[in-house]
Amino acid sequence: MYSQGDLDTVGQQIKRMRLITVLCCLPFFIGMVVAIILQSELWSIVLGLIGAFIAVFLDGAKVGPLKVYRRFIRDMMKGLHSTVEARFVSNEGVVLYERLLMHKLTVQRDSGMWTYYFDAQKDIPAWADGDVLQLEISGDHVIAYQ
Repeated sequence: MYSQGDLDTVGQQIKRMRLITVLCCLPFFIGMVVAIILQSELWSIVLGLIGAFIAVFLDGAKVGPLKVYRRFIRDMMKGLHSTVEARFVSNEGVVLYERLLMHKLTVQRDSGMWTYYFDAQKDIPAWADGDVLQLEISGDHVIAYQ
């Protein structure tokens, strides 16, 4: 379900967002340099603080979630996997789990009810209650299915 192409796509999105961050902050830092040259201490401090605030905000709000998703994909591609057979019970919708949007799936295995998480960025099949699934899992994340 995950491939190197997914990892490359997210990497390109991170680069694009970092470029946007630099372009948003650049006028403030140029203004700060001009204010330093003109020896206006107040304006250099104000423009520098505004530029730094915008950089930190955009990095945290836009780049941070992409970095978390990239790390998740890398872990799913390189981590330990196991295959389980389970009977589908319910899809409880999209939830925020480990800073990622995931579909929360409940399945029944021989040892009881289990909860697994399926990436909300991927298309989820329309499983019916009682369908028998072959799930490839890593921890409590579904990596692939049949």
